[in-house]
Amino acid sequence: MKHKTNIKNKKWILLNFSNLLVFIFLSTTGILLYATPYNSFISGIHIWLAICFVLVIMFHIKSHAESIITYFKTKTAKWVITSCLIFIVILSTSIYYRLTPLSTVLNFSDKLKRTVTIEEGEYQVIRTKKNINEKKITIDVKAGKYYRDHSVPFFFGLSTTSTPQMAFWLEDMNGNLIKTLYTTRKTSYPAIYSDSSSRSDTIQRPEALPYWIHKKQSVNKKTSIVLDAISGATPHGHYEIQSSFPNSLHRFKLLAEVNRSFDFNNYYTKEKYPDDLVYSGDGYPGQPSVIYAAEINLESNTNVYVMKPIGHGHYSGADGKLYQDMVGIDTALQIIQRIIVEVNEP
Repeated sequence: MKHKTNIKNKKWILLNFSNLLVFIFLSTTGILLYATPYNSFISGIHIWLAICFVLVIMFHIKSHAESIITYFKTKTAKWVITSCLIFIVILSTSIYYRLTPLSTVLNFSDKLKRTVTIEEGEYQVIRTKKNINEKKITIDVKAGKYYRDHSVPFFFGLSTTSTPQMAFWLEDMNGNLIKTLYTTRKTSYPAIYSDSSSRSDTIQRPEALPYWIHKKQSVNKKTSIVLDAISGATPHGHYEIQSSFPNSLHRFKLLAEVNRSFDFNNYYTKEKYPDDLVYSGDGYPGQPSVIYAAEINLESNTNVYVMKPIGHGHYSGADGKLYQDMVGIDTALQIIQRIIVEVNEP
């Protein structure tokens, strides 16, 4: 009898130690995934630890099957299970729609990840909804020195940096918007969910990308700002956009607008426009958005183009004009190192 008791105790100790060990490592990898950009190695470890955790739980259930079955028959157990199911539904809904206050945890994770240094050679691929019958367009964007820089106070003495907001779109030779290829979520969501006060990602920032926003709104003010585009979180560094455009287009323009908060300098100081409620408000716009363009001509001998800066937007988003003077703009021109465009047949 004593021998059986010792075996049972050893099994119990082994089970609890395994639970503790897996929990520690699972928590560690979870924190790393929460606070740092995606890493396939850490993600792989996290997944396998989760599998091990499930196996340990299954072993635990098998070892205590009779006790667990007896417990599940009680009113307390039924109440706990019901409460857990309700909590999971609420949690899933809040995460999917990014509802406050739960979304603040996700937003905090985004801010932490932005402080990580851009690794040379690492590329993020963004694939928009492509029509297989359309011509292909690839936009290769290489992050510059000031893509993520200028640390600002953040939390508990820590500092963070803001990643840029961006939009890429097509225009005809007369400047009429044809199609939006890609926009970052912080810029597009305020237009999609403009009437939602429960979301945490619908703050209006007219100064972010004024040139594109005014063009889009002038096409159809009643239409969602991203009906013809795909939106997503700002890439952490170098990235590539893979999209398509109608076969009917032979000569057109590709434009991009890039802007990042907090990039004040000696010309665009925090006190430069004290009477402008947007510029002097809590948006910290800094230097205005920089606009890039490339003229695409499919009848030419090349299918590769380089986008170049052609001007900037209004410093507080008051209008949608293109300002061609670049006076006072310095580090904003180094947010993006270069943008190369390639067009191909379907």
